[in-house]
Amino acid sequence: MSMTPIAILLGGFFLLLALNVPVAFSMVLACIAALWWQGSIPILTVTMKLYDYPQCPFGQKVRIVLAEKELSYEFVSVDLRRQEQKRPEFLKMNPFGKVPVLTDDDVVVYDSTIINEYLEDAFPDAPPLRPSDPLGKARMRYWNKFVDEHVMNH
Repeated sequence: MSMTPIAILLGGFFLLLALNVPVAFSMVLACIAALWWQGSIPILTVTMKLYDYPQCPFGQKVRIVLAEKELSYEFVSVDLRRQEQKRPEFLKMNPFGKVPVLTDDDVVVYDSTIINEYLEDAFPDAPPLRPSDPLGKARMRYWNKFVDEHVMNH
């Protein structure tokens, strides 16, 4: 049985009214549902997943960049205490068995600094975090290296 946009619109409108949703808001939601049903509005899907341990400082670096760039992602907890990073399915993503790991559709990137570089390159329209001039980029990379090697003992 195929539903027409008007049937979806009216059905959604009356359903929302029955749920005590205000009339104007019900109409807007019903219109969006009708357009989505007909394929006029694509479904927004989150394709990125961050495999990480909540207390991992390297993962925190990546989560800060994801937040600053306002990117959506799914957080997948990897329990380091249970050695989940050493399981075969995780080692397929990162043979070094370390978090964080970012997947973006078929792309797999590991190492927090490399993940952050990937995010900057893959999402240039999101707020840029990297300097635009060569000297600024060099200084940024120096500080990333310094923090990784001396502050975080990576």
